[in-house]
Amino acid sequence: MDQAPTKSNLIRCKQNLAMARQAYNLLDQKRKVLIQELAQLKEEAAKLQAKVNKAQKLAELSRIQADIAMGSDRVDEFIINSPLKALASTSIALDEAYLRLSELTKLQNEMAELDETLHRLQNNIRKTQKRANALQYIVIPRHETRLRFIQNFLEERERDGFVRMKVVKAATKKSNQAHTH
Repeated sequence: MDQAPTKSNLIRCKQNLAMARQAYNLLDQKRKVLIQELAQLKEEAAKLQAKVNKAQKLAELSRIQADIAMGSDRVDEFIINSPLKALASTSIALDEAYLRLSELTKLQNEMAELDETLHRLQNNIRKTQKRANALQYIVIPRHETRLRFIQNFLEERERDGFVRMKVVKAATKKSNQAHTH
């Protein structure tokens, strides 16, 4: 073992063990909160994905209607080159397609942000779990083993001292009795 088995090291080991257990409990609580947050975000993601799917279908339908009304080449050219303010000079079908595509893009951006948040949260949960496991399976058992070693050593030394004291007392008593006779 790396430390001398002294009473001060016993106290330090008890403190380190208490801190490691407290750190484990905090990390375990953090992990539970993160998992709850992840579940909520996954629900949000599912709802948002449903909105994206619906917006995508509506955008595709509007695009088809615009293609029929104006021709796909004109629609492509307008979508690529025209700003939103030009909607007044176009057909209703193209206006609808443009607005639906804009809404779809907005929702897809929200989905991408949410996916990134989910990814970061999952990484944070993984790191927290890894730290909690290190405390639970390595650090805490190491401190417990060290604590038992120091306690056993000190108890053995105390017993040896007690036995020595008894032997010395008995020898002193015999010596005193021998001098008195």
